[in-house]
Amino acid sequence: MQGVSAAYLTRLAGLSLVTYFEECSQTQEVGAEGFSFDRLTQTLKAVFQDNQRTAFLQTLVKQGIARLVPATPQLEAAKS
Repeated sequence: MQGVSAAYLTRLAGLSLVTYFEECSQTQEVGAEGFSFDRLTQTLKAVFQDNQRTAFLQTLVKQGIARLVPATPQLEAAKS
């Protein structure tokens, strides 16, 4: 469960940083001032809201369970 949580949080952090730097490069704001923590916080909140989709979370949980629960030969045969 920790691995699934870490994957989700890492994805959110990565998307937030990519979005933040893209916005900064478009407005030419990154420079001598460095980071704007307030703007980064706003970006993180927006990315989190965008990624709260149920389908994404369901897929992530299913993938995590598939990796955590070993497949048995009977289950594999039933899927085919």
